[in-house]
Amino acid sequence: MEKPVALYLVSGFLGSGKTSFLRHVLEGLPEGRVGVIVNEFGRIGIDGKVLNRDGLKLVEINNGSIFCACLKGGFIRTLAAFLEQPVDYLFVEASGLADPDNMAVYLAQMEKNLEKKPSVARRYDYRGGICVADALHYEDYADVFPVVESQVRKSRLILLNKCEEAGPEETARLSALLTEVNPEAVICPTNYGRLPLERLTALTPVSEGRTLNTPGNRPEAYTLRCDVPVSEETARAFFAALRGQTLRLKGFLLTDKGRLRVDNVASEVNLTAEETGEAAGNGAGAAMSVHAGTVLVIIGRELRAETIREAWFGSGGGEMTLEGD
Repeated sequence: MEKPVALYLVSGFLGSGKTSFLRHVLEGLPEGRVGVIVNEFGRIGIDGKVLNRDGLKLVEINNGSIFCACLKGGFIRTLAAFLEQPVDYLFVEASGLADPDNMAVYLAQMEKNLEKKPSVARRYDYRGGICVADALHYEDYADVFPVVESQVRKSRLILLNKCEEAGPEETARLSALLTEVNPEAVICPTNYGRLPLERLTALTPVSEGRTLNTPGNRPEAYTLRCDVPVSEETARAFFAALRGQTLRLKGFLLTDKGRLRVDNVASEVNLTAEETGEAAGNGAGAAMSVHAGTVLVIIGRELRAETIREAWFGSGGGEMTLEGD
């Protein structure tokens, strides 16, 4: 029997550091033998462009959660398709708003579908869930969104991320809190999503209960596009105008000094130079060339399109389009 593909499910709320974690993991794994499925809630994918590199087999599934009925079928078909690829590891990065539902159900459905394709002999060795928890915002979000605690409860390994900023006392307190939520999980305090590769071995699934992937838990998601450069001052004024109304804001910003990557969680806004060429891996720059202007994914609860437009134009932004309203 052919060697099975090691399958990992990566969860964590918006902005917790899932993509940073995967970038570090991918750096330590052999090129050409790794696959990644990136699921994003917005209509366009940002994280896939950040992760892209030579030899990486990456598929994006956007505009919803892979654990909801609307995308579940496509997710199962993608899992089956990866078994025909020369990969030894497959990582599934779930949307930050997803409740990591019972993977066994989807793998069983995939098995049923593969009965019609006896030529596919490989199968998955599911190693369980990995949750990235934000040490700076975990409790704030867990109080409002039940899915945050559910992600922790349904994981085998929990990365408590951004511990350096949180401090040792807060890290110890949150580690104890996460242990109360999931006593079976291994808690790993970390920064920038870094984790030794050996920690990923021998993970097993945990018991899973009622799913929270329901239409009532679905917030609003918009995609803002603009081809007119803006100043960094204008951009920060726009972010400030939306403060308190967005759960997540990320993407790429065209400024008068070049393109910047945007990463906004709660009140924190990080603007960094966009990686291109060899720094990003061949294909990353090409993937973004489809739209070389500003592309921002904005996610919020009860967030109106008119609010975004008023904030953009009120901050001095140029002509733009807004999808999702």
